[in-house]
Amino acid sequence: MNEENMTQEETLLEEEIEETAEEVTEETPKKSFWKENGSTVAMAVFVAIFALTLFTGLWKPVVVRQTSMYPTLHDRDYLFIVRTGDYSYGDIVVFNCEELRQDNLVKRIVAMPGDRIIIRDGMVILNGAVLQEEYLDSSVTTDGDVDLTVSEGCVFLLGDNRPVSIDSRAFGEVPMDTILGEAKLRLFYKPTLF
Repeated sequence: MNEENMTQEETLLEEEIEETAEEVTEETPKKSFWKENGSTVAMAVFVAIFALTLFTGLWKPVVVRQTSMYPTLHDRDYLFIVRTGDYSYGDIVVFNCEELRQDNLVKRIVAMPGDRIIIRDGMVILNGAVLQEEYLDSSVTTDGDVDLTVSEGCVFLLGDNRPVSIDSRAFGEVPMDTILGEAKLRLFYKPTLF
């Protein structure tokens, strides 16, 4: 083979390599920054916002030290609470109880100011209707003998683990100003947003 033929073959080979490289480049389009890094950026923004709200006191960490909310909450669950002041039926709240000289008790709101609550024959009756509590197992009954209209600025609280819970059946209605916040996030046992 002469030198001229070898140069032509090398040139043809180089052209083929260039064409193949162009085809590969066309087949694999560039991914945008957001497609490649979107989840990382979103997580960083979430962590930054969460840290900011935690350090400014909007979120407060609380450790559950009881079984009165079992099975919804477990002993040593780590909760993050938010003080909204806008509480509603079914909210899980953390409060201080002077009667029991305990802080950071966790219960569920079942009655609001002006509501009439009756507990009798294992049932909770709210404003004349049996309270539907989807968060409880159907076999759970509520012991006690209560007939009360909740005062202005107060709530009536019950634990989900009714047989062992010391709640408003024992210490009465709870002033809303003793509520530290509503549980919004649970960590450790089973991470959950409420």
